[in-house]
Formats: sequence, C-alpha cells, structure tokens
Amino acid sequence: MPSHNRFSSLFFRSINAFSIFFKSIGFALKYFKNNRFIDLFYFRKAIEIAHTSPFRIIIPPFKKQEIVEIQLPHFGNVKLNFHLNDYFQMAICEEFIKYKIYNLGLIGFLPDHSIDCGAYQGYFSFLIAEKYPECKKICIEPHPENYKSLLSGIINNNIQKVTTFNKALSTIKGKISLELWGSNMAKLYSIKSSTNEVSVETIDLYEFLNVIKANESLVIKVDIEGGELDFFPACIDKLPAKCAVYLETHDAWRSLKGIEQKFVESGFSFSILRDRGLYIDSYAVRNG
Repeated sequence: MPSHNRFSSLFFRSINAFSIFFKSIGFALKYFKNNRFIDLFYFRKAIEIAHTSPFRIIIPPFKKQEIVEIQLPHFGNVKLNFHLNDYFQMAICEEFIKYKIYNLGLIGFLPDHSIDCGAYQGYFSFLIAEKYPECKKICIEPHPENYKSLLSGIINNNIQKVTTFNKALSTIKGKISLELWGSNMAKLYSIKSSTNEVSVETIDLYEFLNVIKANESLVIKVDIEGGELDFFPACIDKLPAKCAVYLETHDAWRSLKGIEQKFVESGFSFSILRDRGLYIDSYAVRNG
C-alpha cells in the first residue's frame, strides 16, 4: 500500500476513534442520572466498532468494564445487565439506541396485544410495557440463556401482563434443532459450521393470531433469523384491522418485495427502517 494511502487510512481511523470517544462521553453525560458514568461510556463505546488509531493512548485510562447494569429509556427504563464483549447483544442494542428501529412513536393507536417474536432478552416488550401498561404482552424466545435473562428482567422490574414461551416459532410441529452462537441462534441448515445445537419445542404464530378479536389491536415484532418466511406474507390476512408490524427479514429483497406487496394490498402503509443488504428492517401499519 502506498504511504499516502496508509496515512489516509490511519487519519480516518483516528477521526473515527475520536468520534466514538466523544459520542460515548455525550451519551454518558445524557443518561448518568440513573447510572454510573463509566458504565454508560463503555456501553456506548461497545456499540460502535472502535478501530485502533495512533491516538488510542489518550482514550481515557479507565478500567474496561465487561458487564454493566444500566437503566435507559431505550429499553423501557428497566434495569438490565449488558455484556460488553457479547457482540450480538451489542448489535441488538445498536438497533435500539443508534438506529431507533423500534420507535413506538410510529404506532397510531393503543394496542390491546403485543407479540414479541424472537424476544431476545425482552427489550421490545419492556418498551411496550412502559408506554402501554395495559397491553397484554407475549414474548417468544427459543434461546435458553436469553430466555433466562428475559425472565430475570420481567421479575426484577415487576413487568405485568406478560406471558413467555421458551419455544421457537415454526410451522413444523414438535421439536426442531437450532444452533447457538453465543446469544444468537439460527436454523442449522442456514449455517455451514456447527458449534452448539439445542432441541427446541415449536409453537405456531397462528395460535396467537387466531384468538385476537376483530375489534382488538396488535403490535407484533418479528426477528426470528429467517423463520419469518414461514409466516410472511401468509399471515397478513390474519392480522387485525389495527395492527403495526416491525419485521426483520434475512434474505435481502428476495422475499421482501412479495411481503411489501401483500401488506400494501391489505391496506397497510409500508416503509423501510434500515437496509443492511442481507438484513432489512421494515415497518407496516394499518390503523383500522
């Protein structure tokens, strides 16, 4: 690499490192009322990808935190533990904090029900619980450790009107094998190298949709690592008149074009919240 290219790369990496530093400081200053400043700083820093730079030695010489307990409005103002070395957890936090994918301000009605498909550790449902305390919440999460954290968050923060299922959403009845990547999980056939698999009981999304009355409203979040195509666009006909859908698809636009078309034909407005190539976050709403 020519010297001027190396210098340019080093310069921009340094600028990025400074940007992350000041962004983390600003975040910590904004939310330190209910938290430790240093926890907030390292939490926000972990969400970003901090490249090395020649100026890294002046980044504050604080002792690096690995697990922090933080209370933030981005997660419904409940106290939660975050593992800063868990890159998947930090990626989930990035969706809530940096990109605000799950902005409840987009919803134009009071939901009677919420279904959190791929609830992870409960972040979306905690947001729902804070803004809509009377909403009946369902959390579905197959990952055994995430499910434990989900239950812990519910109990420790006294979250009401919530029902949880340690199961995988699928049209297959019985049990399926899923692969664990730390706090992430996916279908075995979508992964080339297996590390650790778990057998999980399944549950059908239609079991929940079929009991929602025609005059009731629903907010549904679906992020189930490719399993969403088992239900979308087919389930759209089962959604109530007042319904908001936060959907993450995992095959770029191959399936999403058909899903979007079905939403629009069914009277929903449809928008893209974040396009990451293979992974696309979208939002659809029908206000009845």
